[in-house]
Amino acid sequence: MRSSGDPAEGGKAAAAINTTQLVSFSVTSALAGTLVNLGTGGPVEAVRYMTFGIAAITVLGVGTAALTARRTG
Repeated sequence: MRSSGDPAEGGKAAAAINTTQLVSFSVTSALAGTLVNLGTGGPVEAVRYMTFGIAAITVLGVGTAALTARRTG
């Protein structure tokens, strides 16, 4: 990574990005599995629960980020 002049710091940053992605994918997979299990009416209902559940959480996250950006900016 070229954002740091120190090669050791660049390596740490690259590892941190990879670790953050792994954690976020794991949490999202667990959440998706939970939402799919809530939809007990069949495959279509299970996918509907998963899609709308993740979309609702995404909307909440975007709203929180927008409010935070407005307050700090």
